[in-house]
Amino acid sequence: MSLTTLRTTSTRSRLTPVRMSDHPLATPLDLATSTPTEFTIDADDQNDLVFHVPKARKNIPRFPQELVDAIIDCLQDDRESLLACALTSQSWRPRSQTHIHRALKVTSKWHCSKAEMNYGDPFLASCIRELHIQDLSLKQPGDRAYWVDHCVPAMLSKLNRFHSLAIDSVIIQNGHDIQWGSYPDPLFPNVTKLTIRRLCFHVGAEFALFMRHFPRLTSLTLKDFTITYRISDAAAPGPRPPLRNLEIYSSSGQEFFLNWFLHQPSEAILLEMFVYSIERWQVRAPKPSLMALGASVKDLTIVFAFSSPHYLLTGDPLLPHLSSLRNLTFDHTTLFGTLYGPPSVPVLLKEISATQISTVRFRFVLDNQYAPLEQSVEKLERIKLGHTDGLLRDSQPFQSLQGVLVQIRSRDWARLRRLPSADQWIAADIEQRRVFSDTLSDLPQGIIEDSPPSARDAEREEDKDVEREIREHGSNLEWNNLKRARADYENTRETWHKAMSVVEKALPTMAASRILRIEPLEDALPERTSSSWSRHHHPHLYEHSHYALYHLP
Repeated sequence: MSLTTLRTTSTRSRLTPVRMSDHPLATPLDLATSTPTEFTIDADDQNDLVFHVPKARKNIPRFPQELVDAIIDCLQDDRESLLACALTSQSWRPRSQTHIHRALKVTSKWHCSKAEMNYGDPFLASCIRELHIQDLSLKQPGDRAYWVDHCVPAMLSKLNRFHSLAIDSVIIQNGHDIQWGSYPDPLFPNVTKLTIRRLCFHVGAEFALFMRHFPRLTSLTLKDFTITYRISDAAAPGPRPPLRNLEIYSSSGQEFFLNWFLHQPSEAILLEMFVYSIERWQVRAPKPSLMALGASVKDLTIVFAFSSPHYLLTGDPLLPHLSSLRNLTFDHTTLFGTLYGPPSVPVLLKEISATQISTVRFRFVLDNQYAPLEQSVEKLERIKLGHTDGLLRDSQPFQSLQGVLVQIRSRDWARLRRLPSADQWIAADIEQRRVFSDTLSDLPQGIIEDSPPSARDAEREEDKDVEREIREHGSNLEWNNLKRARADYENTRETWHKAMSVVEKALPTMAASRILRIEPLEDALPERTSSSWSRHHHPHLYEHSHYALYHLP
């Protein structure tokens, strides 16, 4: 029997035995506790790997645990590396698990039952900080066995018996008439952040019962929130969350929620950061609550999320009450919002009652899909800001204006900001291609079967010829890649200078006062990194044992 000696590293555990999947979740008992260790593997039976771990060496220098923890913390967004760290040594495992099990996602009744079994360990349960509830089915009217209504509360109750949960963030996606009103105690007593994506209620009173389960909520984001309600539902008695940050990206549910939130004692309104979508809507709230809201809100973002050409607004029911504003942002989140929203900005500026606005910010989206940068410059030229420039210069609320920031969402221009020189741009391009090539060359090559010596010699000669051709072709390809990267850099740099010139001409007074800043923002779809690209397109690079030990289906 031939034996092959291999050495593992702390960043990738490619030799983890498949048999370890029989152990409890994330708690293998016989992991090596030393630094990189030599293993012997039976090369004649690679489908059933068995490690022979020698005794730990003595007097091996060790990193202080706080340094190890700090290094692992830097890998919190790299799940593959965290899985490898968890299997490296017993001292590395707890810190790795705090990141691996930070977010728990459930999408069905089966997932809830699975989570109850997998997180029976008190330590693993204590690692959960985020809970994602996503409904992949549609709740039918009259469905009394809806898993979100019953299985999620049952799961939370059972996990709390093992260890008091420390969940501080909840994300709910595709929710339908969630009915948690029958549970007297709050299901999420410690949650401070709630994000809702596509949630609908057909009864306004059910929404109030739903919010009762988040008594300490300070940050709320509503995206695509719809509700059927009566006007009296907004004034229904009951506790309101002590919000400090509120973001509403849904015009259909915006009116109800804000009126519902403002129906509370004025001294309980402490909202500081407020985001809402511009729309024709009505505020039906007690005057003391509106005054309290105006005195508390310091940062306001008005979202122009037009999905089609929009009408010119005649005013806004909320702006006149916000008397303590310091920072004002106009966020044009769609192309139609960018092209048809700016004419409404002067109308809104005239509604402002605050006396000292410090900063004004404009965000523009030029296209949701990738387009040539020259077209992006042409779209910028269509934005009309001349009247806005005059109001910022002459209106009383802006006499103490300290800065005007214009942000343009563009992946290429944002990359230019990170890589301002041609050398940095080209080096990053080369590195991305090198990592991609290394990933392909690192794929399993399989087992070479025995063959006669003459056949092996012929194969070697053929391989040399092929290798020579590849080397010649590769040098030409590398040169062409360098030329292309240089041309991309020059084009990105030139178009960005044109874009800055267009904005300066649109806001000449602000530019002359030297308070205008222009900068790019990352696009809605972030630039693909080499590490995430390889994991996404090569799922077989995940070790089977890692998947069995840590991944929740």
